[in-house]
Amino acid sequence: MAFCLLFLVSEPLAAQDAAPATPPAAQQATPAEATPSAPPATAPADTAATGSSAQAKPNDKTKPAAPAQTAAPAVSQITQAAVQAGVLKSASRINQVVGFLAGKHKSSAYLFTPKSNPDISVFSVSLGVHTVAGQQQYASASFVPLATGVSAAVYDTVEYSDKPPAELEKGLFKNLRRKGTIGKDIIALDAGPVTVFLMPAGTGSVVIKKEVVQ
Repeated sequence: MAFCLLFLVSEPLAAQDAAPATPPAAQQATPAEATPSAPPATAPADTAATGSSAQAKPNDKTKPAAPAQTAAPAVSQITQAAVQAGVLKSASRINQVVGFLAGKHKSSAYLFTPKSNPDISVFSVSLGVHTVAGQQQYASASFVPLATGVSAAVYDTVEYSDKPPAELEKGLFKNLRRKGTIGKDIIALDAGPVTVFLMPAGTGSVVIKKEVVQ
């Protein structure tokens, strides 16, 4: 396993990624093609007045509107590094998940690249993300190609809160259903495709979010 340390400002994905609040499982892997605009039903033409009415010149031709342009997805530096290391089959999924985790925030990355058979092996990355609030968030994501032709991923984000788990569960995460506990102290909450874990840490909590994407 080879290691690589990157310092970067992650570039967000364009068309195929929804807002950062939407987990990757709900996003489309590839952008949809733009549909060309339909031509107007009656095109404005140069007219020659005849009495009180106007008639279109017989040689006028209606030009359809130019097709709308779809922006190409931005490719993150992490994706580029993975491709350079020979990780090709998982490149699209790497770009999708890294774009979701880092968004427009300044971040740094530590890459775990396979030494052999990189295109059919696990590729993993650890991220340090500087949030808008000025806090440092840790994120980790791992990728592996499947026999179906797509790539699976699992990611975790870890951040600290000065509020205890019980207060977070009743406040910030009040709309999430409790799935159970790990041991006696770690609370597991259901956030759809994402599971949120609240773990005591001194007088506050460590908040962990985890999702498996296939």
